[in-house]
Amino acid sequence: MDNEEKNKTLIIICEDDHTTAHLIKTILEINSYNCLTAENGYILLDLMKEHKPDLVLLDLMMPVIDGIATLKEIKKIEEYKEIPIIILTAMADSNIIKEGFESGCFDFISKPFKNLELITRINSAIKNQKQKQYLLKNKEKLEVINSKIIKQSSYYETQNIQLKKLDEIKDNFIASITHDFKTPLTSIRSVSELIYENPEVTPEKLKSYMEIIIDQVDTISGIIQATLNSIKKINAMSETKKENLNIESFCSSIVDNYSTLAKMKNILFEFRFNSEVDTICADPVKVKEILYNLLSNALKYTEKGSINFTVTSDSSKIYFSVSDTGIGIPPDKIDNIFDKFYRVNDKSDVNGDGLGLYISRKIAQAHNGDISVTSEAGAGSNFIFYIPINDC
Repeated sequence: MDNEEKNKTLIIICEDDHTTAHLIKTILEINSYNCLTAENGYILLDLMKEHKPDLVLLDLMMPVIDGIATLKEIKKIEEYKEIPIIILTAMADSNIIKEGFESGCFDFISKPFKNLELITRINSAIKNQKQKQYLLKNKEKLEVINSKIIKQSSYYETQNIQLKKLDEIKDNFIASITHDFKTPLTSIRSVSELIYENPEVTPEKLKSYMEIIIDQVDTISGIIQATLNSIKKINAMSETKKENLNIESFCSSIVDNYSTLAKMKNILFEFRFNSEVDTICADPVKVKEILYNLLSNALKYTEKGSINFTVTSDSSKIYFSVSDTGIGIPPDKIDNIFDKFYRVNDKSDVNGDGLGLYISRKIAQAHNGDISVTSEAGAGSNFIFYIPINDC
């Protein structure tokens, strides 16, 4: 340690014997240390409030309060816990030395001491403390760096999960389009082969075959148009034109259509209006689209049993519940059903682009609401759509 560093280092000498205190102070100042003195432990504690030292030399045997008791008082204060304390003692009692180390002292120096020993022990204590501070500072830096690395790792992991999800969505979309195109394309190829392999086909037959091809081309065109319409809906789903709706009459107009469709499939359709709220502020077109999606799905996936459409409310929200006794949703699929282009079973014969529930949830969220689902495979599903009760 050079003299410049020592000049910045403050040592407080707590010694009741003035001659010994003056001697130690002289030795330390010759070695370029700054020094203050205190006659007892209480004066030391008061002095430390104004001048926080880099090291304390503490006499063991003092009046008023002894060195061990003073040491314990110092170590109670959080700000002073890391200050190295060297006890000066003429005693060689091992129990006192043990208690001193247990109470947090750095070292013991026996009286009488040699000047070189005193300076060496002090240099060692201060050097040790500076190394601890350096390590602690670098530990904090490393913790900050590590925290940033963990955050970045978490960010990239989240991004990776989202990319995988997007990749899965893309695969689902491709699978969905492939499934929808497969039947009409198969028909077109089959009929085209019949025409190609039978050059003498009659005009009547040829006309019939061409009608099939045209019909299937129209089917493909319809699928493409439906997909484009769905994409337009995605772009516009957050836009709402709200107005005050009379809920019961609004829902009744929807029920009329679906109760007829349910009767055609021999499915029991029940509508219950149990809300004390008459009017809500919402976009009628968008809310109708959600209910159409939920009721259409219930009809698609229910072959027998019943569909129940219930409207309830509490003090802040109105709830639209659609439950059915259909095929239900497997547990491993239920977390994905609101994903874009996701279909529970791409190999099923039920048509759909996998966007209905995705769009429905986005519309609900644009109304500050949401959609939730509970389901059991083979036993049916229950979708609940809610929005806040507000006046326009």
